Amino acid sequence: MDGLDVIRQIRLLNYLFPIIVLSDKARELDKVTALDAGADDFIEKPFRVGELLARLRAALRRVAPLAVEGNAVHLTPKEFKLLRMFTRYPNRILTHTTLIREIWGAEGNGNDVRSLRVYVGQLRRKLAGGSESWVSLQTKAGIGYQFQTD
Repeated sequence: MDGLDVIRQIRLLNYLFPIIVLSDKARELDKVTALDAGADDFIEKPFRVGELLARLRAALRRVAPLAVEGNAVHLTPKEFKLLRMFTRYPNRILTHTTLIREIWGAEGNGNDVRSLRVYVGQLRRKLAGGSESWVSLQTKAGIGYQFQTD
């Protein structure tokens, strides 16, 4: 099993701990593929131990607890921002552009739709650990998402 398969398997099993990839592959495609597979960060070799430790501390800070039917669910800051947006505007369609602007701020652009899909998928998986009877997050193809509570 290669590293990408390991990441996917970990995320498939809903393990919520941060994953940092250490690799000598420096191509953008390798980084994007690892992050899209579920990695939280990517560090190119060679690296200094201080940088690795700082990135580990940052990754651990990004994991925020949430309770779903009494069970703790750990969300990254971006997942938390998504959930906050969806609960702030229940039953309304939120466009990709609106969500990207909220999550990534001024740095966000239309290329972030793929990343947005990854974060929405992770949020869905994490929330599925509890009862889904209270919420439904619907994809509106080519538009965005609708958080239905009815």
